[in-house]
Amino acid sequence: MSARWKLLIVLVIMCTVALFLPEVYAPLGSVLTISPAGGIQTVPQGGQASYTVSTAVGHGMASGATYVWGLSGEPATYSFSPPTSTAAPICPSWGCSASTTLVISATDAPGDYCPGNYPFTVTLTNTGPPGDSASVSGELDVTPVGPPLAVSVSTDKSSYVQGDRITITVTVNKPAEGTITISPGGQSFPFNTVSAQTVTETLTASNQYGTYTVSVAADDYCGTEQSPTTTYSIGPNTYSASIQLSGLPAQYSAALQANGQNQTVPGSQPETVSFPIGTTNTVTVSQYVSGPPGVRYYCAQNTLSVSSAGSYTFNYQTQYQFSVATNPIGVTQLSGGGWIVAGGSAQTSQAPQTIPGATTGVQYTFQGWSLDGASQTGNQITVIMNGPHTAVAHYTTQ
Repeated sequence: MSARWKLLIVLVIMCTVALFLPEVYAPLGSVLTISPAGGIQTVPQGGQASYTVSTAVGHGMASGATYVWGLSGEPATYSFSPPTSTAAPICPSWGCSASTTLVISATDAPGDYCPGNYPFTVTLTNTGPPGDSASVSGELDVTPVGPPLAVSVSTDKSSYVQGDRITITVTVNKPAEGTITISPGGQSFPFNTVSAQTVTETLTASNQYGTYTVSVAADDYCGTEQSPTTTYSIGPNTYSASIQLSGLPAQYSAALQANGQNQTVPGSQPETVSFPIGTTNTVTVSQYVSGPPGVRYYCAQNTLSVSSAGSYTFNYQTQYQFSVATNPIGVTQLSGGGWIVAGGSAQTSQAPQTIPGATTGVQYTFQGWSLDGASQTGNQITVIMNGPHTAVAHYTTQ
């Protein structure tokens, strides 16, 4: 028999024996492979990585058993395809093999997969006897996408009055969370965003007067923080006008009408009146204020329009009374009398030389003028008004 036929007979015998031998199970041990080599992939935030994990041929799986792929470590969004592997009913003694595709999504949802390294472990576990498993390690490296976190804060105005509406605006260029704090006072407003957007908060300016600081403490869910600030002020919701009188002696006062109310303004000091901000109001004082006999104080412009805070002055002039009369009283009507500003001059009219009496056969003849009882020359007199004066035209009866 030739050597060729001897070899063929030996092979037939070996195959026949193998068919009747019991199945040999080789444990999984720790032999799994992962690709790409080293199990490391780098993806940007929001991207995904794909790995192939498999058992090495020659490291057995129990015939008919179900094996489940599992993942542990940082990644939370992943899938296996297929998720399980069933060994063929009959595995040869050199073992069965299995593989799966692992996909990990580096989702950019807030707080998920911040830039960094995420190690993980893939396991293949027999769900039944003998219940052994194998594992292999990998890593997902996530790189940042877009610019770093930028946060700004502003208010719709720099100053407010009590009762105003304050609008605070915070703008972020990427998903962020944080708190808006107002000090003094400690009011706080938490916020969070899932995209680049603007956050607004509104409140009423009811605090005490002063300057307030708006502080923002924000982070991008990944440890990057920004802390911008801005300021605003709160003032009263009214403005004050100081009303003072010039030329009126301290011992006298003038009536004041403002904002529908009656007040008194002394000549010695200003009086403050308040009006709602944004309104225009009319302020009126007495046009005449009486002094000693024959003396008064006159305000030519006794009405002002007030629309903002400030000092407003009403000017008074001293006036003296110049009286013109006749003696006997009422024999005629002479002009020139009245109220004359202090320092000005007054002049009488000419007195008629004769005046018919009311009774037939009676007349009055002019004799001359007197000023405050002192005789004057001429038939028309001029007086410098340095005080009250009285001029009298004297007549004799004929």
